[in-house]
Amino acid sequence: MLHPERHPRPRKEVPTFTDWFEGRFWREWVVARKNKPSEVESKESIFNTHLKDAFGEMHLDEIDVRGFART
Repeated sequence: MLHPERHPRPRKEVPTFTDWFEGRFWREWVVARKNKPSEVESKESIFNTHLKDAFGEMHLDEIDVRGFART
């Protein structure tokens, strides 16, 4: 029997917020849902103005409610 403390599972690579936003989020929630140009512009603006500096380089599993409360 394998013991987790002796044989830890390799950590799954978690994307940064920027990688997720510009990748999966953008493809699945903006492009695939055919957002109107004004909605696309709004999402880009919110990301660039409020979210990128605060969360851009953080991995998704590092972001929690306290992080949002600080911004």
